[in-house]
Amino acid sequence: MSLVGIIANPASGKDIRRVVARGLTVPDHEKINILRRMLVGINALGVDAIRWLPDSAGLVERAASGLQLGADARALDQDITNSALDTEAAAAGLRDRGAGCIVVLGGDGTCRAAAKGAGATPLLPISTGTNNAFPQFIEGTLAGLAAAVVARSTAGEQDRAAFATQQPWLRIIREGVPVDVALIDVVSFEGMVGAKAVWQMERVRQLLSVRHQPGTIGLSAVAGYLGLTPPDQPAGLAITLAPNASADGSRQVLAPIAPGVVEPVTVNAYRWLTHGTGERIAHAPCVLALDGERELPVRTGMLVDVQFDRFGPWVVDVERALQLGVQGGLFDPTQLQRLAPARVSTGAL
Repeated sequence: MSLVGIIANPASGKDIRRVVARGLTVPDHEKINILRRMLVGINALGVDAIRWLPDSAGLVERAASGLQLGADARALDQDITNSALDTEAAAAGLRDRGAGCIVVLGGDGTCRAAAKGAGATPLLPISTGTNNAFPQFIEGTLAGLAAAVVARSTAGEQDRAAFATQQPWLRIIREGVPVDVALIDVVSFEGMVGAKAVWQMERVRQLLSVRHQPGTIGLSAVAGYLGLTPPDQPAGLAITLAPNASADGSRQVLAPIAPGVVEPVTVNAYRWLTHGTGERIAHAPCVLALDGERELPVRTGMLVDVQFDRFGPWVVDVERALQLGVQGGLFDPTQLQRLAPARVSTGAL
């Protein structure tokens, strides 16, 4: 059975960065419009089933209202806590049900929770958050069509790369035990007060990022705008920041650390991280921010390492997936009818 999962976060795009910066606002009605177009795309290619995480705003239910969906479309039977645990549990449940693709509407935090539960199930992340490095702005119709192609494919572990790429991530290891992951960056943040979203760079002492190219906005932008030449193999970057520009051996870089906020940041040192290597958190007590949100307190004397892992979540390449669908005949109505409910081979790519 071909199954597409949907996780839409009604809280994404509503944090403190609306006040302290100029973050994008994506209201519920626009999320519903995106979802509605996405459902039309999924349904057009004859997917058997659609399941979604029920949420407090009823986003997917409202989007599906009035649509004539041929698929078995309904919410997951899941208890809701209105926390990130809902997203992680829904992704794990969709994985266990054999979902071919999980579409995630939200920001970096929503995608991180989904990635923790999805395992090897490909994610299709759509940005509806404040300041995102992991999900991208993707037109809803195309996202739905791509998700349907992926769900109908025969791709297994060997040929998943036909339509998806495996992204690196960072593993947080406390006292030798893995406790969490981050999709984009981890920062050590002095102090434990204030809002959950991190935006005060003068409090950041260490930054570890899987991104180190220009084009990123947020804390990982510091790595991207240093102008470094990365190693030939996939690598992360560990950066030590100085509290002021007068630190010995330091250099400054202008970085877009939040929407509409470009500030000079003082970098004291940096080191490349290859697969399996890490950096110890040196400044405690502190709070670790994972993908921009303060999550993990580090007490004095606690041993916490952040390790670069090149084998993180699988992410759908929308253009490649659509190409796969064309080559597999899904966009030819006569072939589509003949193929249903059979799946499409990835051999064409």
